[in-house]
Amino acid sequence: MLKSDYRDLQNRAIRAAETARHVASELHPSELDDLGLPKALRAYCEQLSKEDGVLVEFSSHKLPARLKREVASSLYKVAQEALRNFLKHSQAKRAKVALNGDGRCVRLRVEDQGVGFPIAELQSAAGLGVASMRERVELVNGKFAIASEPGKGTVVTAEIPLRGSEEDV
Repeated sequence: MLKSDYRDLQNRAIRAAETARHVASELHPSELDDLGLPKALRAYCEQLSKEDGVLVEFSSHKLPARLKREVASSLYKVAQEALRNFLKHSQAKRAKVALNGDGRCVRLRVEDQGVGFPIAELQSAAGLGVASMRERVELVNGKFAIASEPGKGTVVTAEIPLRGSEEDV
């Protein structure tokens, strides 16, 4: 009896550790630390293209060599959520993800030419995903916006100032 209780407890501890590892990875994916934001985001776009039968084009220009961890994580998570929404709602087979810097800020743009929606619907039916994207960007002093029109697709943008956002090397 004692042995089986011990094994049960051991299995529970292993499952709890696996869950904690998964949650930690969701909060800040290790790819960001290993590859940096542009490469991690490119890899995510390529993965979606392979797994979901869509084309997700990625581009990046004039980014600082390194961003603060919070900024990189925020932009990565916003891109992930925007792309999940693209897959779920747009009915499009192609999206573009652009990550650009200009010395003052870094901008993320996720765009599709899908079915779109009346933007007024967003205020009345905004789910946790949109609220989460907005909060993530605002936590790093950024600006967040969604533009959409029926039949004209959707554009999600996040702009985060670089002052104080670059890591001290």
